[in-house]
Formats: sequence, C-alpha cells, structure tokens
Amino acid sequence: MIITKKSQFDQVRTALQDCKSFAIDFETDGFDWWAGSIFAVGLYNGKDSFYIPFSTLDDKKRNNQTDMFTSFDKHEITVQDFADGFNYILSNPKYAKIGSNLKFDISWAEYNGIHIKGPLLDTFQMEHLLNESDVSRNGLDYLSEKYLDKEKLSYKQLTVKTPYWELSDKIAAKYCIDDVVTAFEIFYIQLALFIEDGLPYELYTQEAKIIEVLRWMEMNGIKIDVEYAWKFVEDYRTKVEFSFNNVIDILQNVAKTDGLKESAGVLNLNSPKQVYELLINRMKFPDINNGSVDKHTWKKWKYSKDQNMVDIGQAMRNYSKSVSNLKFVDPTKPKSILARINKNNGKVHPSFHNATTVQRFSCKNPNFQNLPREEKAIRGCIIPSEGFVFYNPDYSQIELRFIAHYSEDFNMMKAFNPKSKVDIHEITRKVIENYLETDDPVEQRVDAKKVNFGIWYGLSAAALAEMLRVKEDISIRIINATFDTYPEARQWVENVKKWIVNKKYVQNIFGAKRRFDDVNFNEISNRKREFLLREGVHFLPCSSAAGLIKVAMIRLYNEYAHGNDVKLVLQVHDELLFEVREEIIHDVVPRINEIMNMPIKRIKLKVPIEVEGKILYRWGK
Repeated sequence: MIITKKSQFDQVRTALQDCKSFAIDFETDGFDWWAGSIFAVGLYNGKDSFYIPFSTLDDKKRNNQTDMFTSFDKHEITVQDFADGFNYILSNPKYAKIGSNLKFDISWAEYNGIHIKGPLLDTFQMEHLLNESDVSRNGLDYLSEKYLDKEKLSYKQLTVKTPYWELSDKIAAKYCIDDVVTAFEIFYIQLALFIEDGLPYELYTQEAKIIEVLRWMEMNGIKIDVEYAWKFVEDYRTKVEFSFNNVIDILQNVAKTDGLKESAGVLNLNSPKQVYELLINRMKFPDINNGSVDKHTWKKWKYSKDQNMVDIGQAMRNYSKSVSNLKFVDPTKPKSILARINKNNGKVHPSFHNATTVQRFSCKNPNFQNLPREEKAIRGCIIPSEGFVFYNPDYSQIELRFIAHYSEDFNMMKAFNPKSKVDIHEITRKVIENYLETDDPVEQRVDAKKVNFGIWYGLSAAALAEMLRVKEDISIRIINATFDTYPEARQWVENVKKWIVNKKYVQNIFGAKRRFDDVNFNEISNRKREFLLREGVHFLPCSSAAGLIKVAMIRLYNEYAHGNDVKLVLQVHDELLFEVREEIIHDVVPRINEIMNMPIKRIKLKVPIEVEGKILYRWGK
C-alpha cells in the first residue's frame, strides 16, 4: 500500500503495533548519510506492507532541473512528518526491527531525526554468523536467491535508465516493498538455522547490539587536521616520484640492450603485467612466483645471490610503500582521509562492518584498519575536537592471553599472572637470545614479540627467518626452543588441528564458529591443508579477542552514548579511541578501564585481562 497523506498514518501505526516485529528499509540519495536525503521508507509486518514516499523526491527533481511540465507524482509527507508520527514505535524496544544492513538505515534515520532502537534483527549480521567464511555474500540479492530461490531486482537494475527520484511511486513501491518482505522472510529462515546449529542466543544479541554501537561510533566521526595531512601529501608525492625514478634508473642500468632501456623508461610500475613482461619475459630474471610479480616477489628477491635482483626488489618495495602511504591521504583518491572529509564538521565518518572470518571489524572509506604500520606519524593527522582530548585504551597481549586460556600452558599462565611479575616477551627473549644476530636486549625483545605473535599461527621457518634476519636453520631452532618453553600450548595447537579434521569446525568461548564443512582434508594438498588448519587455530584467539572488545564496546555505549562528553570515535584491532571532554578526562579514564576489565558472566577466563591506555592530543602522539 502506498501512503501519500498523513491522514493514513493511523492505519500504518495500527498495523505495526499489532505485531512483535516488522521490517524497515529506507531508500536514499547515495551512501553518505551526511550528504544526501531520504527519499522513502518501506515497512512490512509479516502481513501488511507500506511504502511512504517523501517530499525530498520532489526537491531532488527540482534541483536536477527535471522538466516541471512532465507529469510525476507529488509528495506532501516530509521526513520530519514521518519522524513525528513514528518515532515512538521505532524507538520502542517492544518491537523488533528487521532489515538487511540495518546500520546503513539507522544511520540515515538518526541523522534525519528518526530514532530507531533495538532489538535489531539483521539478515546481514545473521548470515555472517551462519556463513563466516564467505563474508562477501551477505547482500539481500544474494540471500534472496539462496534462501527463497527468488531472483531480486537489484537497485542498479532498477535505476539503470531512470534515477530513483524520477520513478513512479508504483514502480518504486514495488521495489522497496519487495526489499522489506524479502528481508523479513529471510531473517526467520536464518533464525531457524541459527537455533538448529546450536548457537547461543547471547551471541546474536551481542552481534545485534553492536550495530547500534558502530552507528554511534561512525556518526561521532574523526576530526582531521587538514594542514597537517597536506604535509604528508606533499612529502609522499615527493617520495613516490623519487622511488619511481630510482626503479627506472636501476632497470636501465641493468638492461643490456637499447630496446630494454627504452622499455624500462616507459614502464608502468603499477601494472604487474607490464612489470612481469619486462623483468621475466624479456630481461630473463627467474620466475619465482609462478607467472606473476607482486610484493611477495620483491621480498623473495631480497635474498637472491644476484645483486641486480636485490637492488630491483628493494627499489620496488620502496616504491610500493610510498604509493600505499600516499593513497591514504591523497585527496585525488576517493577513499583517502582528505577526500572523505564531511565539510559540515571537518570529520571523516568511516564505515565499519562486522564481516570478517575471524569476527573482527572491517573498515572502509577510508580504511583505518589498514594504516601503514611503519608510518605511525600518519596517525597524527587525527585530532580531537576542540575542548576534547583522546583516550586510547587497548587490551594488552590479548590474543596471547586467549592462547593461554585455551591451552592452559603453565609458563603462559604464569606470565599472565599479575603476582608473578614475569613478562611473556621477556621469557621468550631469554629462550631465543643466543640465536639472534643482535645483542641489544631492546631489539631482542622486538624479535621475541615477532616469535610470540607468529609461531602459534603456523608462521613458517622461512618467514620467521626473514623477520628475524637469520638463516632458516636458525629460525627452526628458535621455533623448536619456543615450543619447548610452552609445551601445553604446542599440544593445544595440534589438538585443535585434529579436532578440525574430525569435526569440520572450531567454536570460540562466545559461541562463534569457523566452519570447514566443504573441505575434505584427505583430498587436498598438504599446503592447502596446513593453510586451512592454521586458519582454524588462528580463529580461536583472534575471534575471542574480537568478542571481548565487542562486549566492552557495548558496555561503553550503554554508559556514554546518551551524553556528549565521551565519544567513541575509532576501533582498530584491540584498541579504542575516545574523545573525552578535557576537564573530566581524569575521572573518565579509570571508569573506561573499569568497564573494559569487567568480567563477562557467560565466559570464565582462566587468565586476567589487562587494559593499558594513553591520553593524547593527537592520535599516536
């Protein structure tokens, strides 16, 4: 039913209040909630469906100089009318709201004065819990085919010839109502599968609540020091040019013919195909990466006996690093921090999704999870709002603590016992110090961290040798010595692998699973088998750390989201970044730490967790 007058609102309200759940979907002008308009909303309660188009459709037509003499539907209901008429239902926890990627919808809604509160039942989130290994296939179009055997009309197909705001209400309503009906039907199919799989109810309520937390964090936004960021743009552009010229100079010096010199001079270093053609096919360097060249090629060339390969590999690594760093700040790149600034407030609003195989968040537009680690100064582009400072807490060595929890390794448990005053990295440093090239205890500790954070996930001797700058036979001794120091942890790894082969899944203490249903471990190559088994082992501590920080974020949201003095603005791996009003920072810090350290009733951790934090005036400084 198409609703065109406010006088019809009572009929819609009655239908929604007669049910326990309803689906909702907003049609919008683009993807950025701060830069567009809501055009319409669709609602479905399992029996009745409604499409409410807004006056913003007419505004868009006028702004785009649509021929006003052309006949089109007129709309009198405003977005504010809808907010006034439905907020008390949408914000009422008595009614569950169903949708697909609800974070998108509630962000647009909140920015436009429409307040949607949980329970939030999201097909996007539920699919992630049921099918964690294929995180790219959780869109409504795909799920419609998977669960309903129905091919949906996509938004792209709908608007391929006519933009949404010029569609007739009849056509737009058919599309929007199909979305809410489809989401409603799919969710209850997913819910039955969730229950059938024996997954705990608390797992879904946690994942559902995190939708609201991410919405809060994204809308808070991250302030950018534009002048500071531009210095990096200029610096990196210079470095890109210099490193590019350095690669070309080396290639021309190595080239043995004028033809090769000329080809090197016009080479596009960003084209792996061109680079492969010149270096492998024409210059006859060995093809050690099976028909391609990439960052792994240049790492391997680093250890070649051919000095030309060493020089080319190093030059290519420097060039790639410079390009990657520039991409993060360069305003000509659409996903960079300078290109994504909201001009209304000088902030960027990255999009976080709870959609990775190991239950951690992914991030895009821009991707703050992928900040260049070796360029920590880039973090200095991020500053608190005026009158605020940052508090940057993180869970100390949290994945290693979960390995200790799962394995109950004596030495690991001892290292994480606050009474023992023994540090796990120091234990490992003393075990491996005689194998390392350096005598500096500080550098040895750095290497010990690499060992601790690598070998439990199956880091190869070759990879470890590269990281520690030692020969491979030495790295093998280091691995064996470390395993001997933590024998129960080593046995735990082997036990997990056996479990995966037999049971085809692993499950963490929060109830999340990593499945291997389609894998026949007896019929795949040893290389593929070891890769998947390492992935399964990695899942347990990594996803458990992710679960822990989600619980903390939910608790912190409940504590602070209703005020303006403390704002969560960013989550990266195991750390959080808060804006805190400066005059209350010393009261807030201990409270945040207390909340993050609170025990979780449904899980019993065998090792204590520890929160460390810093007060900052710039992130990273």
